[in-house]
Amino acid sequence: MSEVIKILLVEDDEDDYFLTSDYLAQCESPTFELTWVTNSLDAVEALKTQSFDLCLLDYLLGAENAIDVLGVLKSNQFNLPVVILTGQSDATVDEMVMRAGAADYLQKSEIESPRFMRTIRYAMVRRDIESERIERNKVEQKNKAKDKFLAHLGHELRTPLTSILGYTELLLDDARNSPFQQELSIIHSNGKHLLSLLNDLLDMSRIMAEKLELNIKEVNLSAFLTDIHSLMLSLIHISEP
Repeated sequence: MSEVIKILLVEDDEDDYFLTSDYLAQCESPTFELTWVTNSLDAVEALKTQSFDLCLLDYLLGAENAIDVLGVLKSNQFNLPVVILTGQSDATVDEMVMRAGAADYLQKSEIESPRFMRTIRYAMVRRDIESERIERNKVEQKNKAKDKFLAHLGHELRTPLTSILGYTELLLDDARNSPFQQELSIIHSNGKHLLSLLNDLLDMSRIMAEKLELNIKEVNLSAFLTDIHSLMLSLIHISEP
């Protein structure tokens, strides 16, 4: 099954419409689905109700010209490649429409030439490249927003957790709380474990932002293993019926 390219033709000359339509109808691969309008208002309405792969735009449309129409399309945030069609070559007009955002500029006499088909192909390729760029930018923005959220969440949780750990240490240091020594130790160990997880979360954000700095220090292996044992032991007690 051949590719179908949907084209919006903005052309106020009926003869030129039939010329373009007849040529596109003769193409076997790709095949074209052509929609014809005669002014910018109808073009906007067509773009609001349908999706198109390409717009072929006549340079002169009564009181309008292609630059006016390109401005209307841009103001309505329609993102599709536009190829300008004109009756005669003009380097000044060519430069003007390209600066206004056109994908290419063709003489109407070239519609039945191989250059016309190449122009359509090149415009479609540029459209795909631009779409990929936009999607990649959206993904990057989402990742930045996610990293910012995680960093903010980590900092917000660290503040109350630090207070919990601090007061727990004060309770552990008070001899009057010796009957609750085991329970307070479990709270303290679990709090430190949660703080470690938050630090890992912040480290992930720093890695994504390429701002991670290694801080190498000695670890008390015995205390580390004791903390793990206490943590696992409390989980076993919680899971027991």
